[in-house]
Formats: sequence, C-alpha cells, structure tokens
Amino acid sequence: MMTEYSNVLKLLTECENLVSSGKTKQALTRISSLKDEEINAKVLKLSSQYNLYEGHYKLGQLPYEEFVIRINRITDSTLDIITNKKADLLKKEKVVNTGNLKKNANISFQKLTIKEFLLNRRSRKYALIIGGLLILFFFKDYAIHLFQADIEVPFVEMVSIEEGRYEMGSKFDDVDKEEDEELHPVRISGFQLAKFAVSNKEFVKFLNDIRRKISIREDGIVEYNGNEIFSIYCTGECTYWKQPINNSEKSFYVTSGFENHPVVLVSWYGAVEYCNWLSNHHDYKRFYTIDNINVTPNWKANGYRLPTEAEWEFAARGGGKGYYRYAWGESKSDTVYANLSGVEDGYIQTAPVDKFPQGELNLFSMSGNVWEWCWDWYDASYYHNSDEIDPKGEPKGIYRTLRGGAWYGKVPDARTSNRAYDLPGLMKNNIGFRLSRSGM
Repeated sequence: MMTEYSNVLKLLTECENLVSSGKTKQALTRISSLKDEEINAKVLKLSSQYNLYEGHYKLGQLPYEEFVIRINRITDSTLDIITNKKADLLKKEKVVNTGNLKKNANISFQKLTIKEFLLNRRSRKYALIIGGLLILFFFKDYAIHLFQADIEVPFVEMVSIEEGRYEMGSKFDDVDKEEDEELHPVRISGFQLAKFAVSNKEFVKFLNDIRRKISIREDGIVEYNGNEIFSIYCTGECTYWKQPINNSEKSFYVTSGFENHPVVLVSWYGAVEYCNWLSNHHDYKRFYTIDNINVTPNWKANGYRLPTEAEWEFAARGGGKGYYRYAWGESKSDTVYANLSGVEDGYIQTAPVDKFPQGELNLFSMSGNVWEWCWDWYDASYYHNSDEIDPKGEPKGIYRTLRGGAWYGKVPDARTSNRAYDLPGLMKNNIGFRLSRSGM
C-alpha cells in the first residue's frame, strides 16, 4: 500500500517539476499516459486509507485537499483526469462527502448525512413542508380546532347525577305495562345529562361547520361519513308541519321562531356524529369511533355521548329517588307539564326545549316533546339477563332504543319505563336526542 502511495507522490513531484520548468504539455502527457485501469487500481488501493477526520479526508498522512491542490497546480485538465475518476470511485464505495471537500475538489456526491441535509437550505425547506404535513396528519383534530376557533360552539348545561340504585322497568300494577318492561334492580354510576334536548340552532352550527364534507340529495337527505344523518324535509306526521331547518346555497338556517325547539329529523348516526363534533370543540376526547355504520364506544372517554337506557330512566325518575310513572309525576292529569298529543299545551308540533321542567332534577321535557335516541341496541328480552351495574344493552342488534314519548304521541308513550325503538338510520319529525357524559 505504501508503495502505491509513494508512486503517486513521485508522479506528483515529477509533474510539478515539469510545470515549474514550463513543460506543462509534457506533464499532462506524463499523467495521461497512464491507462485508466492503472489509475483506477491505484485509487482503489488508496481509498482504504481515507479516514473522516473533522470534516476532512486524509490520504495516509497527506490531507486530500492538499492532494487535490497539488494536482490543480499542474493543469485544469490534469485535475479533471484525477478528480473525476476519484468521484466515480467514491460514489461506488458510498463514501460520504463533506461540504468543504465538495467545494475544493468540485466532486458531486449523491448521499448526504442527516447533519448535511439539515444544513442545506433547500433540504430545510422540504423538511419544514414534510414536518408540517406530519403534524397535520397526527394532530388533525387539534389543527381543525385551531382553524375553526371562530365558530360559536354551543354551550351545554349539564346536570350532575349521583350514583344510585333503582328498580328499572314497570311496576306490576301499571295498566300500560309492556312485556319488555320487566322490573329489575340496577345500579348506576355517577354521570351527567344535558338539561335540555339539542336544539335547532345548536344542530345548525354543526351542519354548517361540516358543510364542505356533506352531500345533500334531491330528497333533502344529508349524508356524512357514509351515513344518512339528517333530513331537511318532513317524514312522519306532516299534516300541519312547518319545516324548522332549511338550506340555502351557502348555509343551513333555522326558520324564525324555531331556534330553541328540539332538533328532529336526525338519525341515530347524526346524533353520535354531533356528539363527536362537539367533543372536539370542547377539547374532550371523542367518545365514538365511527366507520360508516360501525360505531364503537370508548367508555373511558370524557366526550359527549348518548345516554344508555338505564341512565335515561334513572334520570327521568329523579336519580332513583322514587318511582315516577311519568317524568313530571304520577298522574295523567298533570300532562300540562308536557307537550303531548291531545293535551292543551299550546303547541301544534314541537315546543321549546326549555318550556317544560320535570322531576326533582329539573330536567326539561324528559317525557313528551320528542323521542330521544339512546345508545342501546333494542332487545325485548334484554331485561331478563342484563347487567346489574351500568347496563349498556346488547353488543349488536337491528334497532336502537328511544325514550320519552313525543308531541304527537299518546300519554302512555311518555311513561318513564316505556321502551320504543327504530332503525338507527331513521329520520322522523318526532325524534331528537339529548347529550350525556360519563363521570361527575
């Protein structure tokens, strides 16, 4: 190896002497006379002696910069012969170039270290772009929240309900009792329930916020994330119906006078989508993972959700403080406290969400006004084998449960133990929903 090294130095010395004597052409001829194979062989053998030291390459004890400079003094043509072949060889050997060597020897290398990548101006630009995209991908929910900070997010007045026990179902002496209302003991953990059902003005904010992501069919059905979530036009009892939510080319809006009425014509899927949307804007962890019709709950999340059947009935009965046939009390004659069909309550269709306070917890319209979606899949025989602590319904089913009765329903429908159900994709003008949250 040292012999080859000595030959290179000898060659340099001879050429330098020729150049000093003005014999540049002879010096060029002397170097060019070597065959390509001989030059490559010499460089290959010498390459193993190159070591990276403080950003410089060394050829034995001779710094490579000096090696290049000495050749450069011979002629530019001679420099091209040696350095170009050296560059090709270093690429093959995958030797990493440094900034100083690249400038001094005019050698272009394809591979850069991480440090060199970050120091390169163009590389920093690409790194910032890529980094920004990664941040948006992994923190997209927070990023959306920042960009939408000017949205007037609905405030939800929640009622804290302490844990307790009660007899869920209907008493044996209830003449309106159904077969699926079997009386059974249940213990409920503390949770929160919204004082009012979700209103039109609140739901419209949700629709306008997701407007760019939805599609509106000719029949007025709003589709979002693969599900039908809302219907602009009436389905159900529509004889005297006045449409509460309308759509223009730019936005959804509420018909004057219906701002504080409960939103209806919303499917179960629309209700859980609203829960997740509001959780995002209140900086809560989303409760649901929604993949088309597949909805998975996270019972450890602190976000908004739909109440379970057991929670709804527990709250309608004053938090287990007694048995109430209706949320307002025991007697049918007290229906002035609810918006129901055949009752002189002053409303042809829905009533404002803050019109009828009911029960010891001062919740509004738990009985009457609109049916309210609950989390549970409906099963007529579920009470026979349900969990005693915080029952959540069957793991799968066809129908989702509804509670509370509605504005054109009969009085017995408004019983706290009455269980109704329908397809989760159904949208009717007597179905709405109310929010809840786990914990106190």
